[in-house]
Amino acid sequence: RAACVCDDLLSDDITCAYLEKEEGFDCSSCSCVYTPTQCVEALLVMKDTAGDSWNGSVFMALDCNATETLKALALNASSGANATRSLGCFEEGFFILVSEGSAPSEVSWSLYLGGVTDDAALELEGGAPYRGFVGDCPTFDPSAMPSLAPSFSLLPSPLPSPGPSLSPTPPPSLPPSP
Repeated sequence: RAACVCDDLLSDDITCAYLEKEEGFDCSSCSCVYTPTQCVEALLVMKDTAGDSWNGSVFMALDCNATETLKALALNASSGANATRSLGCFEEGFFILVSEGSAPSEVSWSLYLGGVTDDAALELEGGAPYRGFVGDCPTFDPSAMPSLAPSFSLLPSPLPSPGPSLSPTPPPSLPPSP
């Protein structure tokens, strides 16, 4: 008997009855039970004690395999000393990397789970640099965790300057040997 594919296709709008009638699937061996994914809204409060931006520090949320950037945020000068941003909805844990920037002592952040609701809970607080994870990461592999590179930034890297143009100087002539 073939494996059931109907259960993998179910959603709020797609039922087994729809798949059989409209798409020609045979769902007789399937459970036909749809369980919506549960996720938790994450909210980040960023602070800068000097009020002049995070000076190159970047907060990054990465997937559990540390291979995909889910969100990258920085506090810029127009935000003032504080800003609150949504990181989105997460079904499992995620890695956090915060780069050092040029003024790490001015950087702080607080991570709340539960979004903007009254029952949002403070999950984690930190500064720069920071490296760690939140929640359950069943595929956690410490060796896969990227290192904190002081050079990562949301801004494109400037092109290197060609430097001064110097004409080649001929090597000095040596007197003939006797």
